[in-house]
Amino acid sequence: MKCASTDLRARLSATIACFICATPRSGSNHLSTLLCQTHLAGYPEEHFWRCEKHNHEASWDASRLGDIVDRGTSTNGVFGTKLILGPMAFEHLYFKLQQAGVAKPGNNSRVDLTSVFSNVRYVHLSRRNKVRQAISWYRALCSNIWFRRSNVPETSNSINESYDFFKIDHLVQEIIQREIYFSDYCQRYCILPHTVFYEDLVLSPEVTISSILDFLSTRTDTHDFAISSILLPQSDFITEEWEQRYFNDRLPKKSVFNWIPESMN
Repeated sequence: MKCASTDLRARLSATIACFICATPRSGSNHLSTLLCQTHLAGYPEEHFWRCEKHNHEASWDASRLGDIVDRGTSTNGVFGTKLILGPMAFEHLYFKLQQAGVAKPGNNSRVDLTSVFSNVRYVHLSRRNKVRQAISWYRALCSNIWFRRSNVPETSNSINESYDFFKIDHLVQEIIQREIYFSDYCQRYCILPHTVFYEDLVLSPEVTISSILDFLSTRTDTHDFAISSILLPQSDFITEEWEQRYFNDRLPKKSVFNWIPESMN
């Protein structure tokens, strides 16, 4: 086992690791789908799924780290993965790496991933419109529908969605706090992430993806890539209506509601 951990540490130290760092409902599934199609940025998914009580296809077991790295690495040697930002997200990840025997044992006071991946790059995906992001998050929590695919028939759902200013506002504040957590992490370890915005990704996907490949130094002039997403947008007239209602309600009301959904982690 010790020999296996030593070999794995050697592999990871020679691997370019690309971490897509995002908050919920920021478009990370869309971004990951497009990056996978280039075969130049690894195959990012939530390998280090934090909430193991849920039956999720990307739930992570430390003993399978080698297989996970194989599955997430493209032929050019880039390991792509996705980390949903939240309280202690990097600490939780580092603990998992400790369990796998590739991170230094001890407390998690220092969780600099360069001790595991000597060449690690961070891509930060954010949304400028935090209100629409929070509305999307709230509706997904209500319906348990997190994405729609163009090649999968839709099923009829009779979800009773009800606008709630305080619940949406709580998620706005939660998104902001999670991004502050990531900013603090970057400052602590002198990290300069490459930041891309969901709105730019939607308007100019090729430009956004090219900027990430340039950041990773994996794009060549002779390599052409075609990208297209099978994920469908989920915003609709309800999103528009709730966004307007939120801004109308925000001034006379205060954000003092301690609502934390059970599925938030």
